[in-house]
Amino acid sequence: MNFFREGLKEKVIIVPGVFFDVNPGNRRVHGRYENYCRVSFGPEMKKLETGLDALEKVIKKFRK
Repeated sequence: MNFFREGLKEKVIIVPGVFFDVNPGNRRVHGRYENYCRVSFGPEMKKLETGLDALEKVIKKFRK
């Protein structure tokens, strides 16, 4: 969720993987997709490049 929030600051929407985890009855404490995200490659190339540049900024903030 932190990656999602930081992406929003860069005007990029990243869909957190937890939204795709089917978990009937909420039995899992930690979802198996919480360390994943989904990215759409639907926009035209220029917008895609702009979005990927923004994601690169987000990743650099957290690189150790």
